[in-house]
Formats: sequence, C-alpha cells, structure tokens
Amino acid sequence: MCNGPVTKAVCGSFLRRPYSSYRVCQVSEPDSASRPGTRFNLFIGLVVSNMHSQMPSMLGALRCIHDWCFTMTRHIRTYVVAVAMMLCCCMTLTGCSQDGASIDGRAIPQGQLAYYADQARLRTSPGDVRTMASVMRKAIADDQALFAWAAREGYGDYTSWDAIVRSMKRANVSNMATVGQRGTVYGVTTFSIGTFHSQLVAQAKRYLIDTLSQQAGQELYVSEGEARQYFDRHRDAWSGSQGYQVIRLTVDAQDADPREFRQAVWEDGMDDTGPSEHLLERYPSLSWNMESISKGEGGSPHAQAMASAIAQLKKGEVSEVESDGRQLTCMVNVSAKSDDDTDFGEYSSRIITVMESDKLEQAIASRAENIKVDIGVNEVKELMKTR
Repeated sequence: MCNGPVTKAVCGSFLRRPYSSYRVCQVSEPDSASRPGTRFNLFIGLVVSNMHSQMPSMLGALRCIHDWCFTMTRHIRTYVVAVAMMLCCCMTLTGCSQDGASIDGRAIPQGQLAYYADQARLRTSPGDVRTMASVMRKAIADDQALFAWAAREGYGDYTSWDAIVRSMKRANVSNMATVGQRGTVYGVTTFSIGTFHSQLVAQAKRYLIDTLSQQAGQELYVSEGEARQYFDRHRDAWSGSQGYQVIRLTVDAQDADPREFRQAVWEDGMDDTGPSEHLLERYPSLSWNMESISKGEGGSPHAQAMASAIAQLKKGEVSEVESDGRQLTCMVNVSAKSDDDTDFGEYSSRIITVMESDKLEQAIASRAENIKVDIGVNEVKELMKTR
C-alpha cells in the first residue's frame, strides 16, 4: 500500500511511531463517524498530524485541501437532490407522460394521432380536449381490437399504422397505373388516409361476419330462432304497414252499460262491413266509422296510447270502452295481425344481418377493453395547435 517516496516516508513514520503519539484532527460537526467520507477524513487527519512534526510547511495547504474536498462533496450532493426534486415537481404539475401516447406500451405515430384527433373533433364540442382524448382512446382501442381479430382470422395484418399507410400508397400507385393504361378503376381512384381507413374497417367487419356466421357454434352465428324472437320484439319496426285499420263505435252513455256494450260488440256485433243489424237494433244511437291508427311515435300522447292498445289486439278483437260522460266509445281491430311466418319470412334475412352486426360490435367492444391506450389531455392540446 505504501508506494512512492512521499507516501513511503509517511507510512514508514507511522509504523515506527507508537499509536499513542498520533494526533487526530477533531471534526467540528457532531456525529461525524456516521457521515459519508469519515474514513477519508480520519486518514487525512492522521497524515496531517504526522506531517505536522515532519513537514510543518505543508500543514496549511493540506488542511485547506481537506476542508475544500469535504465542503464540495456536501454541496454536490445537495445540488443533485435539489435538481431531481425540481424535475419531479415539474412532471407532476404538468401531467407529462415520459413515454407519450401509446397502445399497450407501443408509441402511437403522429399521423395516427392526427387522424383520430380530426375524427374526434367532429364528435365533440370545440375546445373540449378532455372529451376528445376519451373519444380518441375508445376509437383507437376499437379499431385495434377489430384489426387484431381480423388478422387472426386471416384477413391481413393492419394492426400498425405504418401497414395501413403502406397499403394505401400501394393501392394509389396501382390505381394510377390502371388509369394510365386507360383501364377502369371502380370507386376511389386516389385514396386519402381517411377514406382508405374507413374502407379497411368496413371490409374487416364484413370479412369477420362472412367467416364467423356460417354455422352453429361460431361466434357471430344467428339462428332462425334468435331471429324470430328479435322479430317478435320489434314487429312494428319491421312491418310494412304504417297503421292499423279500426272501426270506431260510439253510443250515447245513457243508452248502454260499458261492460255490456263491449260484450255485445265482441259476441255478434260485427261483420265484414261494419256493425251487424242486431247491434244497430239494440243500440239505436250507435254510430261508427272506419279509421286508420298510425303506428308512428308522432302524435299526441292519447294517440300514441291508442295505437299501443290497438297493437295488442288480434283481428276482430275489441278494445276497452272509453267514456267522456256523454258517449261510450270502443274500437275493433280489422287489420290482419300476422300470427304466422308471412312477415317473418319477408324480413328474416335483413333481421339476421342486423343481429350479426350487433354481435360483431359487442365482440369488438369486449376485446377493446383489454387494450390499453394512453393519450393525455396535454398531448391532445399540443396536437390541436397544429391542426
């Protein structure tokens, strides 16, 4: 350990002198033994103490070097801690993300962010960047789930934005070459990224439905029984008729009891053309007319309630009797409400198509829940400055 002329002299002097003869410099700060660098300080103190008797001329210089090293070490540690704390505070206050916008930890290209920002801006209020960020996260997660699912089923890999852009450029080059050769290009000749992306989404959805709805057990398969149940729940929405044909019957309240009047109409009071002769003879004040009750949601609350009541009646059935104090009124449904498969057969294929699309959207939403998209409000603000 003792190398060099000066060090050897000092070490030799230490070895020749008894331990009790060494004078150790006192450290002015309390608990110095527990501070970093204490061993170094003690060593310098021993050296200085020994050299005090041998080289008095170097004592002042060595003490200055010792004090300067200790002071600078302490100051450097203080500066490093202060700078680190300032950086942490700045990141906390500004909400900055070290990694930026990402999908499952992968950075989102600027072009992709710009596209989804433009789409989100059309669906949100001006300046509402918080809602924009939320809309962007959902749209990106949904599209990522769709393309990943379609890729696993053999559609092609469009899970990265670069793959979409490259495919668009190839399509544009091919279309322009066809036009240059006087060929025919059906649809768009030169795609924008928005048009091309929308086409990819539509094609991927169609591919999944065609692939996964052909037989029982597949994820998007819709059975005839499921379609029939759907039709029964939404029959009015699929029916081609816009209203119900009814016969409205009115009689003076003083001439009839409401319950008896309804029973008489129900039992033998109607034929194919209107009230029977028997009913007209029984109630001389009876009047009637043919009406059409709309199925639509428009009209007064009373009209909507009436349409709802008629919808529950089969052909020939009689509604409840209403009274305004002067007259009793009831209606007979003369429209043919289908009890067979006539209407269902007409709409079944369209109903199945709707149900397949509903199943697809639900499956995409379920898969999107497992995709983590990070887009902060500050990132959207910075992005919108360039739009």
